[in-house]
Order: sequence, then structure tokens, then C-alpha cells
Amino acid sequence: QVSAQQWEDNQWKAIKDAQGKAYIENKKINFTTGNGPDSIPFNNVAYTYPVFEQAAYYIGESTQSYIHLKQGQSYLFENPKLANKVYIISANDTLSTSFTYNKSKKILSWTMPALQNQTQYTIQICAKPKAMEGSQNTAIQTQYTKVLNMEGSTVEQRNNSLSEASIQSQTAKILFSYTFTTSRYQTMAQKINEVSISQVYRTPYMVKNVNTGGMLTSPDVHYLQAHCNHKEAFDEIELRGHALSGGKPLIQARADFSNNIYFKEDINPLIYAQYPYLNLVKFARNPTDSILPVWAIYVSSFYDYSVSNKQYPWIYYCPLFFKRDFNSILTQLAQASTKSIAGWVYFNQWINKSFIPIQKGNYAIQYQYCFPNGTLGSKCSKNLYNIAK
Repeated sequence: QVSAQQWEDNQWKAIKDAQGKAYIENKKINFTTGNGPDSIPFNNVAYTYPVFEQAAYYIGESTQSYIHLKQGQSYLFENPKLANKVYIISANDTLSTSFTYNKSKKILSWTMPALQNQTQYTIQICAKPKAMEGSQNTAIQTQYTKVLNMEGSTVEQRNNSLSEASIQSQTAKILFSYTFTTSRYQTMAQKINEVSISQVYRTPYMVKNVNTGGMLTSPDVHYLQAHCNHKEAFDEIELRGHALSGGKPLIQARADFSNNIYFKEDINPLIYAQYPYLNLVKFARNPTDSILPVWAIYVSSFYDYSVSNKQYPWIYYCPLFFKRDFNSILTQLAQASTKSIAGWVYFNQWINKSFIPIQKGNYAIQYQYCFPNGTLGSKCSKNLYNIAK
């Protein structure tokens, strides 16, 4: 419906026809949508568990498995002549179970059968004619015809038909398929607990020299990185995540300040105990980040996801953000000192304070296994011992 107005007597007025009625034009268009895809496209998947191409699936973390769709495809699972089946296939065995589809939540879910450690499996989500129920020797009709690009990765999409003729010929159809590999460990916590830290390095943070453009080492800001020995590499999906893990890493690493002497005796009294300083100070934070920079544990760019790499995957970057918060307080109190008595008092207390570098001692990192749907698995903690003062 379209109407028109014109500017008249300093206001907008409706344009009227010869009968004095407001001019309105109506147009109606009828259309019919086409058929939906006859399989599940990769670009319609929000996340899966096991995660697509996960290299370290922990059997003991959970038996709950699922595929969360972005847009519902209930028509794939509502044919009364078809049974919804999941096949979990390895080189030596084929396991199967039924899956359910929650139409409102757009989630396929099933309970994972017992798996073997250190084994590659292929998951096949199938529509199987009910006349074939009980048959393990299932003829699966598959064509590898469509190649998709997902987040820079080349992915083969298996193209299948749900035709009535295929049902009558008792051929199971693959709706979605991908691979994953089980870990040698039952849980993430077991894996991290078995990692041996061989050496911790206190490394100075590099800052840009504004005069020469070169790099200088910071005199009072250091981060901790380590070398380690491990029997199984950490997976990129665990450390960084990808599109089908919901865009998030499966392992969340956070600093633990609860028993940290440097934080409790030096940093907290200096920086955070009086925050926000009568609302004179506000730290720049992402909406999901806490005030205390427990999130300042970053994945090392030198970790190459192999057992031969001795670099510990995580770097303890908290001192850098301690220093940034220290400088932020000083700057904001300097600005506040010209506007209020409270600002002037705080600034005079701060003007002669100095940042305290990281001290000798243990620096704990907590690790939490996080499933793509937001539920939590095992957790553990590991210390990095800084020997330098």
C-alpha cells in the first residue's frame, strides 16, 4: 500500500483524489516458494557436537550429541515412511542409534554410543526406510557434487535425494555427514593435568619507540609463556574455535587470582580495590569482559597444534592489562582533578605511585571445557611458576 503527501501550509498533507479521499494505491503479489534443500547444507548449521572435524573429542565429557540448525528443516524428518538414524562409522566398526528433532529449537540430538579412544569416526545423519530397520548392511546413496567454502575452508557437501523411488528401493539417504577423532584422554581435565611444564619464561612486553619507530622492551611489563611436554596436541577448535563450534573455543582459559600473592598484595590494593573511584574512573572493556582481567590469557601464535611443538599453548598476559588499567586511572584522575575536589584528592594520592612489575611465584590458570550450546564440562587448574623477580 502506497500513499502520498505534499508540503502545504508548513505541514505535510495527504494528496486527495477528485472525490476528496486520500490517494492510496494498493498492489497485491502472489508467489509460491520452492522446495527446501533435500539435505542439510553446511551453511545452515549453527554448531555441532562433536564439532565438525574435531581432532580431540573427549569420550568422558558427555554422551549428548547434537546439530543446531540456523533455519528449521523439519520436512526432512517428518516422512512417516522414514526412520531418523545416526551412523557413527570407524575403520573397524559401524554404530547406530536414533536421533530426535526438536522443531521449535531446530536441534537434532542423540546419545552417543560407546566409542574407542584415538579413533577417527564419520557421523552420518540418515533418513532410512522403515522397511530396512534392523539391517546393518545399509545401502547409502550419496553423491559428492557440491563444494562449499566455509570460513576459508573447502568442504564437501554430500548431495542426496529423498525421492519416493529411493524409498521404495530401500536406500538410506545421508542428510549430513562429517568426521571427528576421539582423544587418548577421557576428559579435557585429564589431558591438561598430564601436561608437564618444563620451563616458564618471563618475557618483556615490546613497545614502539615513538622517536625512532623501532621496538623497545618495557621495563615493568612482562608476560609469562612456557615450554611443555605433552602426549597429545591441542586442537585448533579447542584453542580458537571455528564456525561450527559456534565461533568459540572449546577450552576457556582464565587467570585465577584467588591465591595469587602478586595480585592480592600488590596489584589489587594499587589498582582495583577502590575502583571506580567515586565513579571518576571507567575502564575500557568489552561488554562480556569482567573488570578484573582474568580473561587476559591468550593462545600463543607459536603453537602449531603438533606434539613435537614444545610451546605451551597459553600465555599469561595479565600484567599488560594491569599496567593499562594503572595508566587509565592516572589519566582519568588527572582529568577529574580539574573538575571536582574528589578528583583533585584522588589525583594527588596517585601522582607519585608507581606500577609494580610481576613478582616471583605461582600464577594459576583455570581451564573450563565449554560445549557449543553453552553447557560446561570438566575443569582444572595449572600453575606457571615465575622464578624471576
